[in-house]
Amino acid sequence: MSELIYDIPLKEILVDPIFNSRGQFSATTVVDLARDIEQKGLIQPIILTNTNFGDFKYKLVAGFRRFMAHELLKSTTIKAIIKENISEKDARLINLSENLVRKDLNILQEALSIQPLLALGMSETDIAFSLPSISRGWVQIRCMLLRLPKPIQDEAAAGLLTQIHIRDLYSLKCHNATDEKLFEVTKDIKNKIYKSSHGSSIVAKQSLKNLNKKEKRDRPEIFDMINHIMDNKLPGLHTRCLSWAAGEISSQELFVDIRQYAEEKGVKYQSMEILNDNELIG
Repeated sequence: MSELIYDIPLKEILVDPIFNSRGQFSATTVVDLARDIEQKGLIQPIILTNTNFGDFKYKLVAGFRRFMAHELLKSTTIKAIIKENISEKDARLINLSENLVRKDLNILQEALSIQPLLALGMSETDIAFSLPSISRGWVQIRCMLLRLPKPIQDEAAAGLLTQIHIRDLYSLKCHNATDEKLFEVTKDIKNKIYKSSHGSSIVAKQSLKNLNKKEKRDRPEIFDMINHIMDNKLPGLHTRCLSWAAGEISSQELFVDIRQYAEEKGVKYQSMEILNDNELIG
């Protein structure tokens, strides 16, 4: 039996950006979605639950980008499915499940999204059982990442560490390794990967010494530069751009980061125009 879909006034919906497992994002990140909704209509309704908070009748559970796109279009109503009297735990599971289907969260975003579920008393097994699309091992790795130092979490988010590396680093931490030791091991892990995949990184380091030379960089050189930036504790948009150039993150992930950075700096973000006749990105 299909669920009923209602046209709900936007002004009646409470939106808590912190609740969303994707984290906060700016209006500039939904420009293309707003265009699509304007042309084709809303294909997938948002999900709401009832609330008694102030003048709001409903709380947004899933569909934060769709809601913001409707605000951008100055719509007065939005199509929604209403889940009556669901618990905080169930609401978060619905939100996380929908975002996981999109498959464009990085591993740190995924880890942070299960943190509130852990705080609500759910075990790793509980979370995995409640989300059929994931395994207990998936949850376990992300719980391990949450317990590692922030700089290592940032490297994982940039796509520079695999899940196996996260497990190995967590094992060291459980054996009382200091943060400094973990940082040292992280650097060694990456160096071994670069050497085995692309030959000795010594070539790249020598090339970097020629600072005035302008040329196309290969992956070992890119990773050496990322390491240099991370060693100086300066992660940010620049390291994400380098990770994209090395093929470690997708264009879509980088566009989201660029938009968020522009929002933080108060800069108007201009979407990239057509790559080909059928693809609009940015």
